[in-house]
Amino acid sequence: MKLFKLMIPIIMLAIAPAMAKENTGAPLSWQQVRERVMADSPALLRDKKSLETARYSYLRSYAPFLPQVSLSARANQSDSGNGNTKNYSYGANGSLTLFDGFADVNAVRSGEIEVFIANAQHERTLSSVLYEARKNFISLLWAQEAVTVSENILKRKNENLELVRLKYEAGTEDRGSLLRIEADTLQAGYELEKARRYVYSASCRLAQSMGYDVPDDFTVFTVAGTLQAGTPPAGYNVRKATEKTPEYRVAALSLRKAVINGNAAKSGFWPQLSISAGISRGAEQWLSAEGGWETGLSLSYPLFSGGRDYYGLKIARAAAQSAEISLRETAQTLFASLTASLNDLLDAHGSVTVRKKYLEASTEQSRITTEKYINGLATYQEWYTIENDFISAWRALLSAQRDAALSEAALKNLAGDTENN
Repeated sequence: MKLFKLMIPIIMLAIAPAMAKENTGAPLSWQQVRERVMADSPALLRDKKSLETARYSYLRSYAPFLPQVSLSARANQSDSGNGNTKNYSYGANGSLTLFDGFADVNAVRSGEIEVFIANAQHERTLSSVLYEARKNFISLLWAQEAVTVSENILKRKNENLELVRLKYEAGTEDRGSLLRIEADTLQAGYELEKARRYVYSASCRLAQSMGYDVPDDFTVFTVAGTLQAGTPPAGYNVRKATEKTPEYRVAALSLRKAVINGNAAKSGFWPQLSISAGISRGAEQWLSAEGGWETGLSLSYPLFSGGRDYYGLKIARAAAQSAEISLRETAQTLFASLTASLNDLLDAHGSVTVRKKYLEASTEQSRITTEKYINGLATYQEWYTIENDFISAWRALLSAQRDAALSEAALKNLAGDTENN
């Protein structure tokens, strides 16, 4: 017994924080974490470049509606046996497509749709990145609470150990009961050590979400908040939520783009009309006034292209039909996923309510049974069972609160809700 008494302080020293420094600054709120993620997340920074590319491509699609102007200059020297001859020439040419079968108009429309698609995809990336950070924030918050709970449990186990030891020394309890309580105390110390290690792991994951590098002397974050999850608004409309998701919008926009591409494929069956103009100067003297100008109007019609335009139109129509099927499939999948995620959140809320009631009952039952055990009115087995039920209820409530918070974050992420996540 003396050996075990000496082990308790050693256990407490061993489970003291050793893996990382504790952050002595103010705890981070979720809003602070969110702002840092949005500013420095590599995934978001990379995705913003893709969005810029789509916008530049859209602006480039307007080029055919503007004149195409070019300048040219040439200097030539030759020797025909009668002496050197030098010639200089320069000029300017311009052209403008007046009609190309609506290909350019549809190219602009397609480019605009690409920007909308890129925006929707960026919202999905933003939602996913925030969801990952939110999960890590909740995990760290839960880990901090788990350390507090584990500390209280260890304290309670030590009190129980002293109680059973007094009964053992008084001859009213057997040695097996004492050994079992000693083992429980060691287990509680291990659980506290494990919880503190998990704080370090969760802090590292949160740092990664915020774009931090994790050095060897990494300082553990502390976060502020509660594991209280909000409930969905009454009458949550899954169908409307489905149509607001980035995936559904991308699928709907892809269908619109496929229809536009189908219209663009018809351009090969239309004539093409363009206008051009040019001016040139050339002589043996540089900047000579000799020269001329020309203008022209060109009309062409493709009579036969080897079936390219015909089959191009067939391909575009098939692509539009495929996009329509994909939209319907996407809607069905998202509706089912959102329904399941909504039910998971409602189940998690119900579990928290039940676990709170269990903890309330276990707390009162433990208090009453402990008093009976002290006064010899309850057996060791009765007291031990109820005491363990109380500790299990304590941990179960904390886990249920974490699961509810994670379920809420998962529903918001699936719905693409970046404003409230």
